[in-house]
Amino acid sequence: MKAVSLKVNIAAMTGLQIATYIIPFVTLPYLTRVLGVDEWGKIAFAQVVVQFLTILVDYAFSWSATRDVAVARDSKSQYSSIFWSTFFAQLLLLGISFIIVAALGAFVNWESIDAQYLLVASISLVGQLLFPQWLLQGLENLKALAVIQVASRCVLILPVFILVSGPQDAKLALFIQSVSGVIAGIFTFAYFYKKKIVIWVKPSFSSVYQVLRQGTSLFLSKVWIALYTNCVPFLLGVVAGHEAVGFYKLAERFRTAAQSLLRPFAAAIFPRMSHLQNSNEAEAGKLLKISLMLVIGIGGSASLSLFLLSEYLVLLLAGEAFLAAVPVLEILSIVPLVVGISNVLGTQVMIAKGKVQPFNRIILSGAILALLVVYPFCYYFGANGAALTTLSAEFLVTILMFIYIKKSNYI
Repeated sequence: MKAVSLKVNIAAMTGLQIATYIIPFVTLPYLTRVLGVDEWGKIAFAQVVVQFLTILVDYAFSWSATRDVAVARDSKSQYSSIFWSTFFAQLLLLGISFIIVAALGAFVNWESIDAQYLLVASISLVGQLLFPQWLLQGLENLKALAVIQVASRCVLILPVFILVSGPQDAKLALFIQSVSGVIAGIFTFAYFYKKKIVIWVKPSFSSVYQVLRQGTSLFLSKVWIALYTNCVPFLLGVVAGHEAVGFYKLAERFRTAAQSLLRPFAAAIFPRMSHLQNSNEAEAGKLLKISLMLVIGIGGSASLSLFLLSEYLVLLLAGEAFLAAVPVLEILSIVPLVVGISNVLGTQVMIAKGKVQPFNRIILSGAILALLVVYPFCYYFGANGAALTTLSAEFLVTILMFIYIKKSNYI
């Protein structure tokens, strides 16, 4: 399958990031004021718990399957086989995830979370299965998927304003947020069928096992990353309560939105880089330099803007009740630049070159640091301590990646 222009894919990925991170800001000022700090915190904590299961369903296929499809993109039968084997592997993981959700709801008694919130938030896991972004990313053909994602999320903006009127509607607000991915997934598969993007290739048990086995190392990387990303707000909720999680997650939304400015370039360049590493290393080196310059320029601007505008953004989009999120956002404002650099070094260099084991060790180092400091930081500094934990781990990961790549003469 012929690859689409890199510029078109960057534009498409920008659309995807808008749908995922920017569009929710349309409803954010309304929801924070209508639901209040308490209910907003409950929603945030439920989403943190489900995010762990999202990692299980994804199983790092966003890296491993994207890379495999990019290498096999000239043969529809080969990449179709990869698609169906990966899809059924994810279906199996989705079933395991729902068993875990049911067990948590039935047997775990957390003061910080309502089991009903957890069950509603878990609907988003179905959307994770039905939206195989990794396939179109590997094929470098994301234009239609971007349109589907943007449209599905825009359609659900109006129901939020019509149906959610107070704290008693918190679960409904969570349901609307969770179901958007499912709607996008249904339309995605309809698009696959209409355009014949893939052909049916019956997956065998061995092929499903194979994609799971091949993705294990990268899945462990995702787990280590989760230890210093998702574990931080989770343990913050356990130590300081769901209101502290609400402040942290609000600040993190701004940080994630700023960071999303870099994702279109990273997501579009990664499959091209994976392909070039197997065919033209000189061109891969040129593309890497461009990627680094983009990340430093855009990431640096995003981080500086976030720091300078932190109080204004919180007051504008959340109100005075969330002022405690301002210092949290000031700390997290540095993260987009740091993560942007580490993504280039880790994904576009180490993973693209197949250096998964050293990549894993570096990510694990960041996770260990986070686990060592998260409890005392959150206990003494609350949401600010959670932000400091995240920043410390990201700094360590970036520095270690740079040292490894420098010693290996990859740049």
